[in-house]
Amino acid sequence: MAKLSKFEVVEALAELSPSDRAFVISQFTSGKGKASLLNLHDDVAEKRFAQGRFCPHCQGRNIVRFGHSHQGAQRYRCNDCRKTFTATTKTIYAHAKNPDLLPAYLVCMKQHLSLRESAKECGVSLRTSFLMRHRILDILAASQPTADLDGIVEADETFLDLSFKGNHTADGFKMPREPHRRGHTSVQRGNSLNKVCVVTAIDRENDTNAVVSNLGVPSASDIIDAIGTDIQPKSVLCTDKSSSYRLLATNNNLDLVRLKGGKIKRGIYHIQNANQLHQSIKEFLGPFHGVATKYLRNYMVWHRVFHFRIGDRRPLKDAKEALLLHNVCSRTREVSARPAVPLTSTRQVPNLPEVMKVMVEKEELARCKLKKNQKGRSIPPQTEEAIPPILENEPF
Repeated sequence: MAKLSKFEVVEALAELSPSDRAFVISQFTSGKGKASLLNLHDDVAEKRFAQGRFCPHCQGRNIVRFGHSHQGAQRYRCNDCRKTFTATTKTIYAHAKNPDLLPAYLVCMKQHLSLRESAKECGVSLRTSFLMRHRILDILAASQPTADLDGIVEADETFLDLSFKGNHTADGFKMPREPHRRGHTSVQRGNSLNKVCVVTAIDRENDTNAVVSNLGVPSASDIIDAIGTDIQPKSVLCTDKSSSYRLLATNNNLDLVRLKGGKIKRGIYHIQNANQLHQSIKEFLGPFHGVATKYLRNYMVWHRVFHFRIGDRRPLKDAKEALLLHNVCSRTREVSARPAVPLTSTRQVPNLPEVMKVMVEKEELARCKLKKNQKGRSIPPQTEEAIPPILENEPF
């Protein structure tokens, strides 16, 4: 058989019908895909079962081999719960048809690409890109170590717009306010409830935590709910003039340093790192043109892992290992079924409908006042008498 060059092969493929061409391409890619999946199972098994095999369903250790899957991967059975599994069961790689797609998507996330740009880069649909992003972020959120802040800890809060994107009436969601049309007048002043408070804390070793806390200005209990267990005792807590951090300092045996009177620094104490963290968060979220509040927690994880003060960390390698070792936190259908306003505040969560009602009332009142003030400041049209006499005969 004569050996064809790559150009001759391309010309031969072009002469085939679309169905025949797809069949030939599938014959070449099926073997490679099967080998890739087998290698994936071996890699996951090596890391996931490094301390011994266990059942992903019941965590049992009474495991026996149980044949192979249709892809050729080793299958196991748990003698405790009698269920079968493979190395990738309950991981993000379970049922993966193209295992190389997830590492490629991690690269897109490191490059801060949008959903559409990531979908185009990986050759998937927009919906698949969305689901992959949040399934990956769920795993990264579960794999992050608990915040352990010590030494000099700077704490402050920042505020982001409340967004109801991603909520649909088909899922039973009801809009608590009238929709904001494009170009609507801002009425933020006097109505802080339409802002989401993100409580942040950072120490001098760049260990950070950012928690979606509550709507509006946080109270002392909101601060404790957000970062009450993250700061080690006998640390120094540095804040602004807000009094909401006093109770946290008392409960956790912390030395509280409050910067009053507009001062931004007192010796070695300041909150400039916290302010830089706030600026970094808002710059990170800016290109997305408004992140849905229901997914804001995941975006805080994305910012922490891939964006803020990476230094000597290797985010891609750490993220790949997390995908191999940790179970999927949510199924596909559960991603969009999350609450529209996920908060950690035990003060507001039980009364969230009433809080939203007050927010709507304040917004309507502020809008009415704004329209009234604009109407009162309207400039009357000029008349001939209003023209200064000295300018009447000037040739304009």
